Amino acid sequence: TLIRLTETCPHQIAARSDGIAELMKTHLLSKPKQNAVKIDNDKQDEMKRMICRCLVAMKGMHTHERLPKINELYEMVVKDFATVLTEVKGDGNA
Repeated sequence: TLIRLTETCPHQIAARSDGIAELMKTHLLSKPKQNAVKIDNDKQDEMKRMICRCLVAMKGMHTHERLPKINELYEMVVKDFATVLTEVKGDGNA
């Protein structure tokens, strides 16, 4: 997973961080369809939690200062998804 890769090869993740950040942002900002069933909403919520876990792991990399797109996305998550981020940090899984 991406979280493990941040620990084992942070420089390779840093080299691809712009693309990763764009994909994460797309998933974070997507909304489930209006006629979505509960399982679709649950999948969307789990995707948001997983993205927050990955962002926390990427912020922990020693190269995170040089990742402007990741830092920008993290600031957006802090502002717009604070409850999810707090939940993820409280889990201790990140």
